[in-house]
Amino acid sequence: MIVQEIKPNEKIIEMLKNVKKVFLVGCGDCATVCEAGGDNDLQKMKEFLESLGKWVTGMDVPDTSCHIPDVKSRLKKYEKEIAESDGICVMSCGAGVQTVGTLYEEKGVFPM
Repeated sequence: MIVQEIKPNEKIIEMLKNVKKVFLVGCGDCATVCEAGGDNDLQKMKEFLESLGKWVTGMDVPDTSCHIPDVKSRLKKYEKEIAESDGICVMSCGAGVQTVGTLYEEKGVFPM
């Protein structure tokens, strides 16, 4: 069984201290069930990050963030927003973070 929790605010603040613009990626499977990466969770994270002065360039929730073809297909429409970002914040299990990291090696990828 996969259990996922959102990192404490202090850890998020520390991780993103040198990052200004981020793109958020969630997961429509496990993370949504755990209430740690679905649409509502990304919206709350967006609001939190913006309260810190971060700019959220966009966000999306692939059906399964650990499935490379799904993530690649879903995020293709956000190429401009991702290119403008300093990093990608991933609200999913470790496999989802690795998938995004594999697809966007040139970006900082942050597990949220």
